Amino acid sequence: MLVIGVLGVLVLVGGAAVMVGTAVVATHRAATAADLAALAGAVALRDAGSTTAACSAARRQTTHNGGILLRCSVGVDASVTVHCAVATRLVGPGLPTSVERAARAGPSPFP
Repeated sequence: MLVIGVLGVLVLVGGAAVMVGTAVVATHRAATAADLAALAGAVALRDAGSTTAACSAARRQTTHNGGILLRCSVGVDASVTVHCAVATRLVGPGLPTSVERAARAGPSPFP
């Protein structure tokens, strides 16, 4: 009976570890998607000079990295800020279905 109890605890702990690991991977994927989207947007803004081109490039890059572009804005300092979401693939009540991260690319805000 003790063996069954110990195995049950191990299964629960293992399941929790897998869920935490899945959430951490999704967080890293969202951060990567946001970083690369902001960089793509900044390059497009530099080359094309329009907000539309910058946000279009950011959207393409986000989609390429398995994310969804939630918001894209161009600052007066010619920086591009994006907010991206990536699905966590966690299923269950109370578990997050996506992770959101933001990134900025462009000229340094510091002189």
